[in-house]
Amino acid sequence: MHTIDHLNKKYTEMTGRSMIDVAIRVLTIIPDTESTIKMEICKLCKDFSNHAPEVLQGSYCWVPFVNILNKHITVFDAEWKKSILEIINNNA
Repeated sequence: MHTIDHLNKKYTEMTGRSMIDVAIRVLTIIPDTESTIKMEICKLCKDFSNHAPEVLQGSYCWVPFVNILNKHITVFDAEWKKSILEIINNNA
């Protein structure tokens, strides 16, 4: 079973990808029953929607996004959580 430590990748490895683009992919995977995490991710995307593309690729946007995931996903015990891990690690 995976733990949240798998999400603690170096943020520099995430650069080159827009946090919003990744968040949208993640949102499609999260079940509707997980409304709190979906709401927090949507709010974050809205808050950052007017930022420049280079800002969306930096830690300024990635850190809050990963913090939301860390808060709500503590154990990777469901397929949708494992799929999110793959997306965040750029393996999917």
